[in-house]
This record gives sequence, C-alpha cells and structure tokens, in this order.
Amino acid sequence: MMDKIIFTSVEPNLHSRVLKPQRTRWVENMEKLVRDHSNSIKEVLRMRGMSAMIVLALCALLIITYQAVKQELNIRNLQTRIVVSGEQVRFKEDGIMSAKTKVDEITKKLSALTTQRDQLKKQRDDFKKGTDASDKELGTCKTEKGTLEKKSNEAKEALNKLKGDQDAEKKKAEEEIQGLKRSILERDVNICKFVDITMEESKKLCAIAL
Repeated sequence: MMDKIIFTSVEPNLHSRVLKPQRTRWVENMEKLVRDHSNSIKEVLRMRGMSAMIVLALCALLIITYQAVKQELNIRNLQTRIVVSGEQVRFKEDGIMSAKTKVDEITKKLSALTTQRDQLKKQRDDFKKGTDASDKELGTCKTEKGTLEKKSNEAKEALNKLKGDQDAEKKKAEEEIQGLKRSILERDVNICKFVDITMEESKKLCAIAL
C-alpha cells in the first residue's frame, strides 16, 4: 500500500528516490520470503497429504493384512475342524461298526436263547401233559384206592363178623365139649360104682374117672 503511495506520489523527492531501490529489494525479499513460506507451507501440506495418504495406505494395508490373517486363521480353523470332524466321523463309524457287531452277537445269542426258550416251552407243555395224565391216573388210582379200601373194610367187617361167629361157635363147642366131658365123667363115676375095680380095664377107667 505504501509502495503504491510512494510510486504514485505526484511530487517525488530525493529521499523517495534514494529509498526506492531499497524498498524494492525489501519488497522482493518479502515476496520471496512469502513465496518461500508459501512453498514451504505447500510442501508441508503436500508432505502432510502424502503422510496422510501413507498412513491411510498403511491402515488399509494393516486392515487387508488383518483380514487376510483372519481369513487364513479361519481357513486353518475350518481345516482343523474338517480334520477333527473326519476323525469324529471315523470314530463314530468305528463305534457304529462295533455296535453293529455287538448287535449281531446279541442277535445270535437271542436266537440261541429263543431256541432254548422254545425247547423249554415244549418241555413244559410235555411236562404239563404228563402232569395232567399223572393227575388223571392219580385220580383213577385214588378212586380205585377208595374202592379197594371200601372192599377191604367190607372184607374186614365180614372177617371180624366171621371171627366173632367162629369164636361164638368155638365157645359154644367148648361148652358142649365140657358138658359132654362132665357127662362122660359122671357116667364113668356111676359105672365105677357098679364094676369090679380089680380088673385091669376097670381099674384104668375108674382111675381116670376118680
């Protein structure tokens, strides 16, 4: 502003003429400083922009690297899971095969047990039939036993009755024999009163009677 006033002054003086070159150099220096400062600012701004771009690029690179590492870790984790799943599948397949083998063994044992059960059932049925036949025979035997016991009791009663009759007849016969003996003895005694006891036969007869 002062330069313009100085250069546009209507009446230039000596002092202004002397100071004009100095002011011009000063202005040029100032302009140069301003330009240098502006260039420095532009350079700083450019450097800051480049730094910001570098930082952004580094951030983007870090993000990309992080994503790549994360994906790699995920891929490895998936591969590990696939391997573990494969091992688990093989383990489960082995378990299924072992269980199938055990089921087959149990089925064979059950078949043998079923056969034994059928045999035992048949034996039980046969035993039941035999038991029924035995019960029937036992009933028949009991009936026959009852009949035989009845006949035996009747025979015992008849035998006891016959024995009683025989005892009565025996007693009666003994009484009759005793009566006959007494009669004979009395007859012999009466005869001995009238016979000669000196004779041998008379002596024997009278010895028995007396």
